[in-house]
Amino acid sequence: MAEKAFTDALEKGGKKVTGTTGVKSGNMLAKLKAGAKKVANAQGALTEVKKQVQKPTLVRAKDREKKKEKGLRGFPFHLACANNRLDIVKAHLLSDDNYDINERFGEVQESPLMYACYNGHLNVVKALCNYPCDVYARNSNFENCMHSACVTGQMEIVEFLTSWVREKPLKTFDEREAIRKYQQKKQRHRQEQLDAGIAEIDIQESDEEVEPDWEDQDADKAEDKLINQESKHKATPLMKGSMKGHLEVVNLLLSRGADVSVEDHHKDTALSIAIAKRHVDVGVSLISAGADKDHKNKFGWTPLMLAAGNGDKRTVETLIMRGCNVNIDTPNGMTALVVAKARGCDDVVEVLKGAGALEKDDLAKAKIQWAKEEEERRNRPVTAEDRPTTSEQRRREQGKIRVL
Repeated sequence: MAEKAFTDALEKGGKKVTGTTGVKSGNMLAKLKAGAKKVANAQGALTEVKKQVQKPTLVRAKDREKKKEKGLRGFPFHLACANNRLDIVKAHLLSDDNYDINERFGEVQESPLMYACYNGHLNVVKALCNYPCDVYARNSNFENCMHSACVTGQMEIVEFLTSWVREKPLKTFDEREAIRKYQQKKQRHRQEQLDAGIAEIDIQESDEEVEPDWEDQDADKAEDKLINQESKHKATPLMKGSMKGHLEVVNLLLSRGADVSVEDHHKDTALSIAIAKRHVDVGVSLISAGADKDHKNKFGWTPLMLAAGNGDKRTVETLIMRGCNVNIDTPNGMTALVVAKARGCDDVVEVLKGAGALEKDDLAKAKIQWAKEEEERRNRPVTAEDRPTTSEQRRREQGKIRVL
């Protein structure tokens, strides 16, 4: 219909034009009709394209609106936790609007507890934990509240969380709620028995006699689950604290049993991360806790190589004093000495050479010699002198123990 009306209008216009100018009407009408068809076809194609484009765009817009509404619902409470507004936090917790205390918000979907831990608000953390919230909840990067506290060095919060999960070592928020409801049901049952005269046991005394709902091994598991939780890239809270150089936090985690042998997606340990970030004091604590000082990452680099690459003379000296091997090489022949030379760190080169670091060619020859010596040692028959002696035998040989 639109095309016919358009051609009729053009035909009338063509007659007017031919009447005034004397142009042949046949040629003019044919050209105008052909142009009208092209315009109509182009408009139809454009309308179809718009439909195809707008359809998925509208769906995406609806999804964004849903996410926005969900996020805005949790944003005021998250903002209160991030800014230490304890009054607002308690008002939300005591309200009857069925608010989800574990609701996620933000780019990586963090809980209110993570916001409070990251910003170091201990009173808010205590209020959330005692409500209770789920301390084992993880964001989209699989990080828990301990990651948030360690990355900013919140010593008091780390200490509180490790102690709190040992006192109430429950796996999830749902399990904690189930036990709380069970205890309330138990108390109501006892009260009914007392009111009916069936039982003569005082409720308060009977509560003290109730056995705890957990054991020591449950507390160990709960603490381990919180401290050694691995993120999407297999980073633990210990790695987060080591990366930022928070020595007190690292020492506390080590005393609580943090695993120093965990490797991230680059096969770096907490020691490798600390040395790469020039936190030598943290590295010394990790070595004292049993970290492998010659550990190789996926590129074959040891902590000593990382320190040499940074040109960090103090860290190189410290690692050598702690017994790091200066002649470990990568599959392509890189050593700490080669790395230091490539970076132009002459002072580090002198320190490494003074500790016995060999050049690339000399190292290849030395490795052949070391392999021969090891083979000879294995093939040599064991004699009485080679057998290990006890401390008592050594003292007797030295005449420090009188044989009766």
